[in-house]
Amino acid sequence: MPALALWCAFALLHGAAACPAGCICYRDSTVDCSKKGLTEFPTDVPSNTKRLLLQGNQLQTVPPGALDHLHRLMKLTLEDNPWHCDCSIRYLVLWLHDAAQLERVNATCGKPKFLMRTLISTLSGLELGTECARPHSISCWEVAQRDIGLHIIYATLLLPLGYCYLWYRGGGEDGARARAASRLRRSQRASRLAAIAAEDIYEDIDGRIMATGAL
Repeated sequence: MPALALWCAFALLHGAAACPAGCICYRDSTVDCSKKGLTEFPTDVPSNTKRLLLQGNQLQTVPPGALDHLHRLMKLTLEDNPWHCDCSIRYLVLWLHDAAQLERVNATCGKPKFLMRTLISTLSGLELGTECARPHSISCWEVAQRDIGLHIIYATLLLPLGYCYLWYRGGGEDGARARAASRLRRSQRASRLAAIAAEDIYEDIDGRIMATGAL
């Protein structure tokens, strides 16, 4: 019994600690953070949350990854917040596009002026500005470093393969022995031909000397 009491106390304390500061967590997996004057999105929402109520605060953006662990979330209320619809809101836009199980989210933009009252869930990269779609620029030196690294990797991989291929085409170890034997035979043949040619030259010289002496 004492152990059970301690476990229950730990569970209660853990559940209380898991609830975001200033919010109210209910047993039906509802986290009520509405009208709490929040200026930052709570990042410690329990992973089993099904309903997250955040309407009526001063939220302007959602940090990347803040909603990724809420796989059971069915309802998200974000209305009545001054959402700033620039590149910083892109994570929320993409997350709403992917959250097919979620009830309709009616949150609208508060800034900039030309996007006021526009549903956040209907935004795309074009409305958020060219900065959001601008690719990361890299210097020529970074490109050169990347290419040199790739060439080194390719060379490291391809040279042994090329050697193995040539070794295989040449018959492997037996082929190497055969080529060595062939080179040795050619060398020996050339030596014999050179010796025969030298003998012929010596005989011709001797014959001429003898003919001169006879005269």
